[in-house]
Amino acid sequence: MNVAQQIHSNQIEIGIGGGVESMSMFAMTNMVDPAAVSEQVFEHPIANKCLMPMGITSENVVAKYGITRAQQD
Repeated sequence: MNVAQQIHSNQIEIGIGGGVESMSMFAMTNMVDPAAVSEQVFEHPIANKCLMPMGITSENVVAKYGITRAQQD
């Protein structure tokens, strides 16, 4: 998003964007392993809400906003 905005505003002409996933710590098929997460995550109300797997999140988007799984993909 930052790179796209900088290109759009003529701050730069070209940029590289990247991201990271930690597949070694968390299995995609299971819930988050509490032993692999800092205790502070569970104590912080906003961070605690981020423990939901993406598959469940996408189903909630279907139910709440009517955006199908195909549209999300």
